[in-house]
Order: sequence, then C-alpha cells, then structure tokens
Amino acid sequence: MKKLKFRITTNAYQQIVKTLGSKIPEQGGILIGKDGVITDFVHDEFAETSSSTYSLNISYLNPIIKKFKEDNKELLGVIHSHPYACRKLSRQDQEYFAGVLDKAKDVDYLFTPIVFSAKQEEFHIFPYVFYKDGSIQELELEIVPNDYDKYIEKDEKIEKPDPNVVEERKQLLVAIHQNVTANSSADNERLLFSRLVIIALLFWNFIVFMLGLSAIVLTTIYFIITKNLITF
Repeated sequence: MKKLKFRITTNAYQQIVKTLGSKIPEQGGILIGKDGVITDFVHDEFAETSSSTYSLNISYLNPIIKKFKEDNKELLGVIHSHPYACRKLSRQDQEYFAGVLDKAKDVDYLFTPIVFSAKQEEFHIFPYVFYKDGSIQELELEIVPNDYDKYIEKDEKIEKPDPNVVEERKQLLVAIHQNVTANSSADNERLLFSRLVIIALLFWNFIVFMLGLSAIVLTTIYFIITKNLITF
C-alpha cells in the first residue's frame, strides 16, 4: 500500500493561512484536488459555527464541488479550526466524517486536518486522514509547488542503477580490499621483524650485562683471595 501524505500546493496552503489561520475558531472549508494532491481550498463562509462546533453548508458548497468536477478535480477532505490546545478530532467530528464516508461508496478516506488560528496563538495545521473504518492517522505535511506535476514525478521516480556502474564499484571495492589486505600482511611482516630485532638486542644486552657482572664478581673474588693469602 502506497504511503499516504498530506500534499498541498502553495496557493491552497496560503489561502488556509489567510482565512482559517486569521479568524477565530470554529471556521472551515473543503479541500479540492486531484492525484491525491490538494490544489484548492474553499472557505465555507456560510457554515454553521459556534465556539466549539462546525458544520458544512452543503447548499453553498455542492455547486462549487460540481464546478471543480468539470476540471477533473474532486473533494479530498474537510478542514476546520479548533480552539487552541484541542488538536485532536472531537467525537462529534469523527461521527460527522463517518457519516460522510458512509454515504460516499467509492471513497475510502478523507483528509480532515485541524488548524490552530493565529488569532489565539500561533498558526499550526495538523494533517489528519480519516478512514472509512473509523481509524485516524496524522500524516506528513508536504507543501508542493503549484505546478506540482513534475515535482511529484521527480519525487516518486525510482531510478535503477546502471549495471556497468554497479560492476565497476564492485571491482573497485575488491581492489581496495585486496590492497588493504596486502598492505596489512606487509605491515605485519615488518612488525614481526622489528619485534625479533628488539628481542635479539635485548638478549644481547642481557648477555653483555651478565658477562660484565661475571667479570666484576670474579675480580672481587680474586681480590679477596689474594688479599687473604698475603695477610696469612
């Protein structure tokens, strides 16, 4: 299953900021688009609103939705603002969207983002999607250019690597590995030789030291014996 994103064009996003983001909640509207990308936002100026509820004005919006269908665009979702700190879809929201999807037989989900208005705190948008089974998911927000076709194609294009390039890289890795291995063997041999030389020098120094010590001991013994003989 293709991973769903909340993709919206720059113009549509700016319209949301200018309307919902600049008015006291609850305000809302519909999200229109195609190819899963939201290209247009329609502010529901005549919606039934209160300090805690929002309901679409169907008689106002239906003719607009039909007009968009002539341009091969469709209703993708419903967006509305909440009082600050109420970032989740309320129980009333969920019941409302479940009813909408129940009537729309060929629609599996709706984008149902929540907005915080700058009139209360900072503007923010929470890009939810509401599925027909009642599950809710917060999506990744992605603002795309108004001429998004080439952008989407470029973003989703999967380029297969050139087999020749892959083979060259493999050979290069093998050569590097062999070179490192050879250098490591040479370094190990030099290290072993150095250690043997050091051990030999230490052994020679030990022999010289022992010979010197023996000479001192023998000289001392000879001196003591000679002295005793003379004294006797």
